[in-house]
Amino acid sequence: MTNRTEFDPMWAGHYGEDGPAKVAIRQLRYTLLDPGVEPVDYGLTVITDLRYGGIGPRGLVAEIGCGDGALLNLCQSEGLGDKWAGIEPNAKQFKGRPYMELKQPDAEVRWVLDHGTPREQRQLFRHVGKIAYEPVTLYKAGADLIPLPSRSAKVAISKFSGHLAFKNIDGLLEAKRVLEPTGVQADITFGSENNDLVIEDEDKMAEVLSEVVKEEMLPPRPPESLFTSEDTIEAFSRVHRNVYVKWVRQEMVFNNGPEIILDSHRTYRDRYIPASGGLPEKFCDPAYRDRPVVRSDIFEEVLRAVVLAPIEQAIKDGERRTAKIRRTFTVASDIEIDVPRGTNDEDGYEQIAP
Repeated sequence: MTNRTEFDPMWAGHYGEDGPAKVAIRQLRYTLLDPGVEPVDYGLTVITDLRYGGIGPRGLVAEIGCGDGALLNLCQSEGLGDKWAGIEPNAKQFKGRPYMELKQPDAEVRWVLDHGTPREQRQLFRHVGKIAYEPVTLYKAGADLIPLPSRSAKVAISKFSGHLAFKNIDGLLEAKRVLEPTGVQADITFGSENNDLVIEDEDKMAEVLSEVVKEEMLPPRPPESLFTSEDTIEAFSRVHRNVYVKWVRQEMVFNNGPEIILDSHRTYRDRYIPASGGLPEKFCDPAYRDRPVVRSDIFEEVLRAVVLAPIEQAIKDGERRTAKIRRTFTVASDIEIDVPRGTNDEDGYEQIAP
């Protein structure tokens, strides 16, 4: 029998300009393509691998794109580091926890962080919420300017955020700036092995949206980024001397009926753009003042008709709707790291560079 893990009902973790996208995902069952391998806790996996490689309970761990800080809390409980900093540009992800943000994010900030007096450094930030002692300090900031001193972190880690945080080489270089000379950067990123099916859904969505809004809508295409599952290796190799990579492949099976909504489609709502460059006002989302974006209620109705309905029908007919996914674990440093070695998927890391 194939191993599987069932998850309790939860809310999907996507937050946009207009607040949380409340997408119910119930009892998602993850079925591995290889039935002999247990389902993977991705965060715990990379933490365990780093601990195996000698990265222990000393030093600062900075997470780039930390969301609500859950991975950093896991680092704390698993003994990775003794100080933790979360970097996240969307403060809504903090879910009410206090955080700090730069008063004026500019190039001079790095100099003050590295050379300024403690008072000058404190004056860089404003505090949002009552800041009490917490083992995890949260910062509202992007990867282009990480509000930490140079060479201050033992580990820079990211989980499913690299494709947003590291859209160009500057983001990766900024992450390396805050690392100690013997520091380590670790990333978990994702890729899809059924891109043809995803593109087919997106094309259908665009076609139906065009009929609804009476305007030709162009389907989204992957954003320009140097940090996807396919090119992570090249990106890391441009910044670090030693790069280690392993891959995990899984098949995600959706089998719980009408509550299933593919949240990835929802996150791309603002990438369905009108070919003419404009939309009738009644179809536009007023939250987006800089560009025309289809209203969320209209998009939701089309999403359910185009994407959800076939899943429901397949389940009713006794079929399965699956998504084949690939997770890429990357560990990189200017020093050699003794991570578990191997050559085939879950067996361990393959050294890619040098």
